[in-house]
Amino acid sequence: MDKRQSPAIGRYSNWLSRRYILLWLGWALLLAGGGSGLRFLKLNVNTDRFFLRQDENVLASQEFEQKYRIGENVGIYVQAGTAGLLRSELLDRLSLLSRELELLPFVRSVRSPADIWQQSLGDTPEERLTKFREFHAGFEETTALHSADWQSMWLLTELYPDSQYVAPSDRAKEAEPLLSPEALADVQDYFAHVTRRSAGSDLPASGPGLQLPGVLEQAGLHTLGDLQVELEKEQAGRVFARLLSRLLSRYQMPRYEMPGTTETGTETELEQQTVPENQRLRFIPVGIPVNSYRLESEMSADLAKVFGIAGLLCLLCIFLLMGSRPAAVGVLLCVLSNVILVFGLSGWLGLATDKTFVMIPVLLGFASSISYCVHIEKSWQAYRRKHRHDSGRGRFRMEDKKEGLRQALRRNIQPLSFAALTTVLSLLSFVSVPIPMIRTAGLQSAFAVSLSYLLSLTLFCSMLLLCRNGKDVGPGSGLARLRQLRQMAYAPIIGAVLFCYRHRRLSLGFAGVLLLGSLLLLPRLRVDMSTESVLGTRFSYVRQLMEVSRSEIGAGGFYNIDLLFADEPLQKVRLQQVMDFEQRLRQTDLVKNVTSITAFILNVQRVYRGQAVFPDEIRQTERALLTWERLFGGRRSEWYSPETKSLRILVQVRQGSSQENLAHIEEVRHLADQAFPGASSVRVRPLGGVFQLAIMNRYITNGLLRSFGLSLLFVAVLLFILLRSLRIGLIALVPNLFPVMLCGAAVVLLGRHLEFVSMTVGPMVIGLAVDDTIYFLGHVKGRLDARLRHKGCKDGAGKSFSRKEVDRAVKHSLYQVVPALVTTTLILCVLFASLLLSNAANIRFMGLYTIIAMLAALCSDIFLAPILLRRAYVRPVRLASKRRHATGIDTPAE
Repeated sequence: MDKRQSPAIGRYSNWLSRRYILLWLGWALLLAGGGSGLRFLKLNVNTDRFFLRQDENVLASQEFEQKYRIGENVGIYVQAGTAGLLRSELLDRLSLLSRELELLPFVRSVRSPADIWQQSLGDTPEERLTKFREFHAGFEETTALHSADWQSMWLLTELYPDSQYVAPSDRAKEAEPLLSPEALADVQDYFAHVTRRSAGSDLPASGPGLQLPGVLEQAGLHTLGDLQVELEKEQAGRVFARLLSRLLSRYQMPRYEMPGTTETGTETELEQQTVPENQRLRFIPVGIPVNSYRLESEMSADLAKVFGIAGLLCLLCIFLLMGSRPAAVGVLLCVLSNVILVFGLSGWLGLATDKTFVMIPVLLGFASSISYCVHIEKSWQAYRRKHRHDSGRGRFRMEDKKEGLRQALRRNIQPLSFAALTTVLSLLSFVSVPIPMIRTAGLQSAFAVSLSYLLSLTLFCSMLLLCRNGKDVGPGSGLARLRQLRQMAYAPIIGAVLFCYRHRRLSLGFAGVLLLGSLLLLPRLRVDMSTESVLGTRFSYVRQLMEVSRSEIGAGGFYNIDLLFADEPLQKVRLQQVMDFEQRLRQTDLVKNVTSITAFILNVQRVYRGQAVFPDEIRQTERALLTWERLFGGRRSEWYSPETKSLRILVQVRQGSSQENLAHIEEVRHLADQAFPGASSVRVRPLGGVFQLAIMNRYITNGLLRSFGLSLLFVAVLLFILLRSLRIGLIALVPNLFPVMLCGAAVVLLGRHLEFVSMTVGPMVIGLAVDDTIYFLGHVKGRLDARLRHKGCKDGAGKSFSRKEVDRAVKHSLYQVVPALVTTTLILCVLFASLLLSNAANIRFMGLYTIIAMLAALCSDIFLAPILLRRAYVRPVRLASKRRHATGIDTPAE
C-alpha cells in the first residue's frame, strides 16, 4: 500500500466515525428509491429475447410474418383412452371444445378433424362415423392431424398476428393502465362463465351471462376486438395460456357438461355427464405462447426454491465466518441492499430479466459482498487481537476502532479495488454477446459486484465501529472458539501447500499432466443444445413436450421456407417444382411432415376432377384455391402472396439438437438447388424457430470467444499494472487459465455441450479467479518491496532477490492469505451449490461448472502460483551472479 494514500484513509476513517448516521440515512434513502423500482421489474421467460432486434434473421422473420399475416399457432394434442377417438360421444365433446376455443380471446381460427363431425350425415351414429372416416381418408391435409388408429389427434388453434397484439386502439391509449392484476382476474372469471353454445369470436356487450367486467367497461373496452388490440404479444399469450389451461382442465375431469336435447332435436340447458374410464381424454397444449407460460410458471417455482436455499446458505456463511455480531449484521445488510438496488434499478430502467439468468447477479452479489467483507473483517480482527495482546487490556475504544479500520483499509484497499475492477470488466464482456438476455445478466452482475465493493467500504466499515469494547473477543467466548476451529481447519491446508512448495518439481509435473489432459480434451468441446439437454426432464412441461414430439403425429419443432419467384409461382411448372422440392424434403431424416399450397390444390383436384394433377391455367388454380377456402375455411393469403410472388412451405421436424438443425438447413439449401435448376429465378429462405435455434450456435460460439478474449485482456492489463512487470504479469496469467481449461475438460468428460447458459461460466470464472491471484501476488509483492526499501532501493527498482528472500516472502504470504482465499472460495462454492438443486439442467450444470472452476482456481493460486512466482523473482539472481563473477561488482541480490 502506498504511504501517500494512508492520510486519505485516515481522514476517511475519521469521517466515517463521526458521520456514520448520515451515511446510514443516505443508504436508507437509496434503498427506498431502489426498492420502489422492484414493482416495475420484468421477470419472464421470453424466447423472442434470444436475438437482437436488428439481427438480419429477426428482421427477415418479421417481414415474413407481415407478408403472410401469420399468427402464433397453438396445437392441442388429444390422446384418447382405450376406446379410441372414433366414438360419437367423444367427437361430440371435441366439437364442443373447438367451439369453445373460438370464444377465447386472440383466437383467429380453430381447425381439427372433429370439425366435420357435425356436418356428417347419417341416420345412426354408426353411419355418421362411417361417413366421417371415409371423408378423412380421402384428404391428405386431415390425415396429418390424426393417427392411423385414431388414438390421438390435433386441435390446431391460430392466434391473431402480432400487429393486432401490439398496436393499441385510441380508446386503449386513453385507458392506461389497462391490464392490472384485478382486471386480469376479471377477464378470467368472465370467460369462465361465458356460455359455451355461442359461435363466433366477437361477443356482444350484454346478454345472459355475457356482462363484461366493470374494469373493462371503465377502460372503454366493449368487445373482444377491443381487448385483442390492446395487449402486447407476450402479455396476450400469457392471458390466452391461462384461459386455455382452465378450459382444458374442465374437459379432463371425470364429469363434464354437455347440452341436452329434446325429442325435436333442440338443445336444452347444460347437463352433468359422467365420463367412463376408457373414454377419458388427455390434452397436451404446445406452442410458443403455451410453452412460454408453462415454462415461466414452473421456472418461478423452481427459482423460489433455489432462492430460498441460497438465502439460507448465505445466512449460514455470514454467521459462521464473521468474528462479531455487528459485522454479521453489516454483511447481511450489504447482501440485502445489493439485491434490492440491482433489481430496483433494473425495474426503473425497464430491463427485462430472464428467469434463467436471474440467479447469476444474485449469487455474485451474495458472494462478492461476503468475500470483500471477510477480507476487511479479518484484518480488523487481527488488529484487535494484536492490540489486546500488546496493550494488556480488553477494552477497545473508538480511537482504537478507527486505527483498526485504518489498518484494515490500508491493507485491503488496493487488492479489493483491483479484484472488483477485474471482476466487473470480465462481466461487462458479456455485452459483446449478441443475445439480449446475456447482455442484461452481464450488466446486472457487473453492477452487483460494484455495489458489493462500495457497500463493503462504506456500510460494512461503519458497522465495524459499533463493535463492543472487547467483550466479544475474550478467550472463552463462542466466537473465539469458532475462530479456533477455523484455524484448526486451515492448518492442514497450509501444511499441504508448504509440502507442495518444498516438492516443486513433483507439483509442476502433476500440474503439467492435468494441463496436457485438458488440452487433449478441449478440441472435443462443442456448442450444441436441444430442449431436453438445456432444460432436462424434471419439468413436467418438458416431459410432455418430449412425449408429443415422439408420437406418430407429433413434431419436435417447425420452420418455414419462403420461396420467392421471379415469375408467377402458380404456373403448373412452378407448382411441380415446389412439389418435387417437398418430396426431397420428406426423404431427409429430420422431417416428419411438409405442408404447402400444392397439397390443397391436389386435394381439390382429386375430389372435383377425379385426378390429382395441377391445372394447366393459373385461373383454374386460383379457382381451386377458392374452393379449398370455402370447404376447409383456410386462407390462401397465409400460403401465397401475389404481390411478392412468393409461396410458403411449413416443415415439421423431429426433436433435434442445434447442430442437427444446422446440418439440416444446409441440406435444405442443397436440395433447393437440385429442385430449382435456375437458381437466379427462385430464392429459398428458411425461417422460424428451428432455423433460429440452428444459427444460435454461431452466435454463442462467436460471443463466447469475444467475451472470453475481452475478459482475458482486461485481466492481463490489470495484472501488468498491479505487478509493474510484463514478465511476472504473464506468469500470473497461468493460474487463471488453468481453471477455465479444467472446466472445459470437465464439460467434455460429463458428455455435455456448451449452450447459452454454460457459456457464461468462462468469462465469469476469469473475473472471479483473478481475485485470489491478486490477493496472493499483491501480498508477496508488498513483502518483497519492503525488503527492497530495507536495502535502501526505491520501490520497484532493482528487483532481484535471493532464494531465501523469496521463500520467506512466499511462506509469510501463504500463512496470511490462504485462510482468506479458502474462505472466499468456499463461500462461492457453497452459494453456487444451491443451483445443483434446480430442476433446469442448464442451471444445475452451470453451478457444477462454477464449483469445479473455483476449486481449480484456488488450487492453482495456492499450489501453482507460489512456485511460478519463485522462478520469476529468483531468475535475475543467476544473471546477477554471472555478472558479479565477471566484473567483481556486487549486486543488490547479494
